[in-house]
Amino acid sequence: MTPKYYNIVFNLVVDEDQHKVEKLLNNLGPESPHIKEIIKIKTKTGNIKYLDSHVYVKFDENNEIISKTGFFKDISHELTEKNRSMDYLINGFIKNSKLALLIEPFSSKYSFSEGFYEILELDKQHDYKNNWKHIIENIEEKDIVQKINGIRHGKINKLNETFTYYPNKSEENKKIIELSLESFYINNEIHHLGFLIDITKDIEKSKQLEYAKRQSIIIKEVHHRIKNNFQILNSFINIEKKVYQDKPELVIEHMQSRLQSLADLHNQTCKNGDFEILNLKTNIENQDTALNNLLSKNKDITFISNIEPDICLPISITTPIMLIINELTTNSIKHAFKNDENQEKIITKSAKLINNETCELIYTDNGKGIKKIENKEGHLGLNIIQSLTKQINGTLEINTPENGSRFKIIFPIKEDTYDIQNNKL
Repeated sequence: MTPKYYNIVFNLVVDEDQHKVEKLLNNLGPESPHIKEIIKIKTKTGNIKYLDSHVYVKFDENNEIISKTGFFKDISHELTEKNRSMDYLINGFIKNSKLALLIEPFSSKYSFSEGFYEILELDKQHDYKNNWKHIIENIEEKDIVQKINGIRHGKINKLNETFTYYPNKSEENKKIIELSLESFYINNEIHHLGFLIDITKDIEKSKQLEYAKRQSIIIKEVHHRIKNNFQILNSFINIEKKVYQDKPELVIEHMQSRLQSLADLHNQTCKNGDFEILNLKTNIENQDTALNNLLSKNKDITFISNIEPDICLPISITTPIMLIINELTTNSIKHAFKNDENQEKIITKSAKLINNETCELIYTDNGKGIKKIENKEGHLGLNIIQSLTKQINGTLEINTPENGSRFKIIFPIKEDTYDIQNNKL
């Protein structure tokens, strides 16, 4: 392939992947005659594609180039559906039109979720990341527009607001939308993470029903808990960005599983219509499926759950329990089962009521045991688990049987007065 044909492809490569182009063109030599990279291009029609790129060079006996050959394969669909876990999270976070996850909403690195376009009624072909004018001009509250611009340009770092939105500037099609967005820094680079929630129908229902006052209280409580959950996630970010200063991708990866666990809780809450009490067995089984898809890339981990079917807990207790199980599962996959290809990997969870006021949760894996985890990443996970256990007034007991680790948590099943904003993770 001649240089002019290379340029047809390489001229379309997005800015953040230009270093990969330099590698494909300039790092070839007798000792490395083949280089491959996955590069992202933006076509003239505005579509983003991922190309599996291979460049081969042949040299003669004097190390002079004889030929240079390039192959490009469009793997956009394959990469999105199977391998890019971040895109999996964005497009699968909530499978309805009421909730969208915002990951780097001002950057072209990640695409918006389906819910984003559904909520704001936008054309998916338009590049809104580089032109927010088409979005904010439809927001009624100008002070909120100023705040969005403020967080976008680094003037403020947190935004929790509800605004009125008119799709296509239509007065007849008014929507009420809640926005939670927060910025954080890793290695002096600013990142953004948040939620966009369409609460229009919830508010309309509350007005139509006779118990409008009660419904309004419930809606406010649900979104209050969403904000509290977001604050928990922010606490995790603050902890991990100090530990993983040179690994920002790990912070995002860890956030994926936690976001998925909280998304499953929100789904279950909305599905059942009970905004206060959740069934533990149902939520743990749903979490098993989600974590296995998200974290166990080779699908080689067996999840076993023995949960009494009648354990129902307040959402204020269920949320920390789900996050504890998430941390334990992540630690097992990353540390207990690390570099052990031949081992049968098993994670088991059991839960039962000790009495009318207390529940026992036991988590075990058959990995290499917690005593052998000596790096700071492993200790960070344990610190988070201990903090979450303290949050629900529980006790944590850690044992190391002959093979693996065992965690027993005993906690009260009745909600106690606890202010999540005062929780220091």
